[in-house]
Amino acid sequence: MTFKEKERLVRYIFNKRKQILMYEQYVCDKNKEESAEDMFLRWVHYALNNCSKVSRLILENEYILYKGKEWWYDYFSRSNYYRMKQKAMDEFLDCLHE
Repeated sequence: MTFKEKERLVRYIFNKRKQILMYEQYVCDKNKEESAEDMFLRWVHYALNNCSKVSRLILENEYILYKGKEWWYDYFSRSNYYRMKQKAMDEFLDCLHE
């Protein structure tokens, strides 16, 4: 899988997570059994928590907090950032696959 394909997949997963969280804020039924959406959220949360600290930093700032294009300037050089982002996406997708 190319870098762009991985990025598209990871972005899709985190966008789906955001949609489910927003939906659950408005439709909150505490007596329901665990839905597919709840299982998806647990799955994403599990994978994210099993990533390294650096990978989690990249994934959270890039896909959850939407810090903007330049958030990583204080942490990485350009080449190091893209190398670490590739590693973060691989690590996240591997954790999802476990």
